[in-house]
Amino acid sequence: MKISSDSYQRFIMIGYLVFIILASAIFFYLFPLTGIGTNNFFKKQFLFQTIWLIISTGSFLFIVTYFLNKKLNEEKIATNETIHRYEALGNATNDAIWDYDIQTEKIFYNDRLLSIFGYTREELADNTNWWENNIHPEDRERVIQRMNTTLESGKTNWEDEYRFRCKDGNYKIVYDRSYIMRNQQNKPIRLIGAMKDVTKLRSLEQELISQQLKNKNKLGKKIILSHENERKRIKDDLHEDVNQILASIKLFMNDLKSEHPDETLTASLHYLDDAIKKIKKISNTLSSSTFEFFGLTEAVYELITNYKNDAVVTIDFNTEAFDEDNTDKEVSLLIYRIIENKLKSIIENTNTKNITIDLSNSSKQANLRMSFESDDKNIRTIQDDSAMIDITSKLEMYEGTMKIIPAANSNYTIEVIV
Repeated sequence: MKISSDSYQRFIMIGYLVFIILASAIFFYLFPLTGIGTNNFFKKQFLFQTIWLIISTGSFLFIVTYFLNKKLNEEKIATNETIHRYEALGNATNDAIWDYDIQTEKIFYNDRLLSIFGYTREELADNTNWWENNIHPEDRERVIQRMNTTLESGKTNWEDEYRFRCKDGNYKIVYDRSYIMRNQQNKPIRLIGAMKDVTKLRSLEQELISQQLKNKNKLGKKIILSHENERKRIKDDLHEDVNQILASIKLFMNDLKSEHPDETLTASLHYLDDAIKKIKKISNTLSSSTFEFFGLTEAVYELITNYKNDAVVTIDFNTEAFDEDNTDKEVSLLIYRIIENKLKSIIENTNTKNITIDLSNSSKQANLRMSFESDDKNIRTIQDDSAMIDITSKLEMYEGTMKIIPAANSNYTIEVIV
């Protein structure tokens, strides 16, 4: 049960009066036994002095305790008003308000802090250590160091965002900021701050970012597929229209040559054959019919065969750990384009004679490793290739990565994970 300051004052006064009366009674009882001052006058004089002592000291104690009690009541009223203001401010802003006295190491907080984290006031007896110990271990050093740096710097404002442990063991994300009060020597003496629970806000922001990324990747994938469809359309136009027209022209020119042999016709037929071959090569570059009908592995084998015919290079293709049925067709197409682009870049920009391509996959990802030999100058050319940047951006849409890993003896490996 709480006892008010007025009750304390009455208790002191009553105790004092009881003590004086008992002391006087004992003295009057023991005084005649000494044989001194037994006449009535002396007794009356002593009684008068005793009463005067009681009245004067009692009045003095009453006045002193009255003013002390009045001052305590005023401080109590001021404290209660401060508490009510903090509570009202906390209710208005939905923040946990705290006030820390650095000199006394005492801290005040409103009920909002208790409701946010689920603690009781009894559990917050050791205020300073309670705050530090409940900061997430990964955030604690950063938060405390930043706080100390701000206090030592002479600044008057501090803010930070960190994870804080609740009573149930879960963590909430809080945005904490404070105003630092300083004395004339610019030393910090008091901090007044507010903690805001931003867990839901950060979760919504993360969901928004994730959704935006999904929409971006979805749009990017559609653009990639539309490009592939456009490639296929151009290939069909070249193969079915242009090449057929050129084949018909060749047929007429052969008939004309059989009737009228001429060197000009012979040269023209040679150029015509060369144009048909180049158009066919461009068509295959635009879109691989082998990939469309037989899949990634066969399309890469065809690609390697074409490069072996055009350049003096040995290409080893390992697919023992690759299951094409376990790979999404869009991912397979992306890997094919990467192999196509990197083979072209390596063969055209380096003097490497041996290239090894390892293709593997699992239920969650597809892995591509392309090993080759090159010097530093040529490897920089490959890294700075605009196609490399384009492929990297496409890989991001499929949550994939690509990097060039150096090894000994000028050997390098292009590693792709999708």
